[in-house]
Amino acid sequence: MAGEAVIFVEDTYGVQSLKIVVEKMKSECMIPKIWVKCRAVRNKMCSRRLGGIIEDACERYERVVMVFDGDGEPEKAREEQLKHIPKRLRRRIFMVVNEYELEDWVLHAYGITPSSKPTKSGEMDRLVQRLLGEPKYKKSMLPRLFKKAVGERWELLKGYERVAELAEALGGSCR
Repeated sequence: MAGEAVIFVEDTYGVQSLKIVVEKMKSECMIPKIWVKCRAVRNKMCSRRLGGIIEDACERYERVVMVFDGDGEPEKAREEQLKHIPKRLRRRIFMVVNEYELEDWVLHAYGITPSSKPTKSGEMDRLVQRLLGEPKYKKSMLPRLFKKAVGERWELLKGYERVAELAEALGGSCR
């Protein structure tokens, strides 16, 4: 348990994408070199099963982080998640709530502030056309876009508020 963390995210592409960010944070000394597991909890982020998942994680890991979509209403999404977490465990959970969705991070890395849900508004389609030469965004492209953003636009990405929140949740700077 000591020095271990788990990050819950909504899907497997989010798992792959956040692993890229976490490794970069470690190499940049933004977080300690702890063992971090990323887990998808698809269709469970807002369910009765979430309480059991969180309870188990709190027993097994020093830090428990949830990264999830706010769908334009991040505070409402945070409150909805809290309903499914036992009150005695809430102080142990770090929540990183995206304004819309995880794709927000990539947009911010390229200087684009999403005005609505990026996967529905066409913002991601335009970005992948520009960066990858692909006609339309597919969720499976997310890890590739994160790798590109981390490699090319890290300075902008690491200044994004959600990245800072994740770094804080994982223990801040190197020790």
